[in-house]
This record gives sequence, structure tokens and C-alpha cells, in this order.
Amino acid sequence: MPSRCRCWCIRRAYCSARGSSASSGPCLSIRRSPNSARPSSKNRPTAPWTFSRTAAWFTVPGPNSVAWQLPVGDISGGPGGLLAASADALAVSWPFHAIHHSPKELDWLSNERFHPVNTYISYLLSLTVLILFFEDPFIFALCMPLRKAYGMFIHANVNISYGPFDFVLASPLFHHWHHAASEMADKNYCTFFSFLDWMFGTYYLPKDKKEPASVGLAQDDLANRFWPQMVYPFIKLARMKTR
Repeated sequence: MPSRCRCWCIRRAYCSARGSSASSGPCLSIRRSPNSARPSSKNRPTAPWTFSRTAAWFTVPGPNSVAWQLPVGDISGGPGGLLAASADALAVSWPFHAIHHSPKELDWLSNERFHPVNTYISYLLSLTVLILFFEDPFIFALCMPLRKAYGMFIHANVNISYGPFDFVLASPLFHHWHHAASEMADKNYCTFFSFLDWMFGTYYLPKDKKEPASVGLAQDDLANRFWPQMVYPFIKLARMKTR
């Protein structure tokens, strides 16, 4: 009598589906022959997510380096962004971005307070620039969550300054002045590297390093409810056309 198959067998299910007895028919099993050779490490395919590949993202700036991606992404969404390329483009985009500046108090959730149109355009511009500059798509999986987490930090209701390093990295105090309800709201666009604002002439931080007296919109004609805020930019643009 042949020896029984010592592997997991689904003969009963197979036979019941065909209407035959379990004593006949092929035995569908999952097993490895004891003499079958395992693939050598040389021929084994390399996983796309390896330590060497990930470590290369943090090395000197290159086509697939985080050190190069972060400033490029900061410029594409900051003072060098296409939305701020002209006064006309800024006038059209501002009613949508005004939703982000409407809170009178900042906290970490302010980083998520955006009109959907603003979000789509922002990601479209950033991803277009990154795709043109970088070859490795896995770098997005690292940099996007990093930028999102840091954005929540700089919007948090904390008065944190980096001292002399405020000139290099955007601190919460640095970005709070971007939300000031004054002319200083037109400063400090970058959300990661503050020295880029200095390069574009949009850097501002008072010498006493105090928080702005108030944040929000200078002309507060925006209702603090969801649907009015969703409709607000389109009403503003319609009024601009009728003028």
C-alpha cells in the first residue's frame, strides 16, 4: 500500500466539488520535495526596500536623496511655487488658501485645515516637481509622511524657537508668523528650510522672538462653518469676475 501523503491535502473538498469519492482522484497538496534545492542567495531576487537603498536616501544630495528632495519640495510649495509666480495666479489661489489661515488659534490640526482644491493643486505641483527631479518612487513613501508630521509640529500651539538655527530650519515660532493677522502673513512660506525664505526675500522673525499678537485673517469675512467655507472661494472668484 502506498504511503500516505504527509502534507496538507484538500482531496475531500476537490472530490466533493466534482461529485466523486474521496478515495479516487488526484491529491492536491502543498509540499516540497526533500531533494529539491533551495535557490541560492546569489539568484534570489532583491527586495526593492533594502537597507542600502534606504541609507542612500540620507547621503549626500543626489537624484534620489532626502537631502535634495526636501528643499526642492519646499521651494515648489513655498515662495518659488507656481501659484505665487504672478499676482493674477496668487489672486485666484488665495481664496482657497484663506481657509487655512482662517483659524484664530493655531494647533496641530491646523495643518489639515485646507480647502480640497488647495490640497489637490498643492499635491499636483509638488508631485510634478518631484517626479521630474527624482527617479526612485519609494522616496515619496518616506518624504511625504515626514513633511506631513513636521507640518503638524510647526502648526502646534507651542512657542518653540531653535535660537540661531531658526535661520536654517522652520520652527513653530517661525511658521506662526506666517499666520499672523498682519502684513507679516506674506512671509515665511517654507515649512522645512527657513533659509530658503531668506534667499527669496520672504524671511521674517522679530529679534525678541515673540509670538504674533494675533493670527488669522486681517479681513475676517469667512464663516466658521464647513459648507460656507467650501463655497467661499467660488463666491469670491465670482465677485472678482463681475468687477
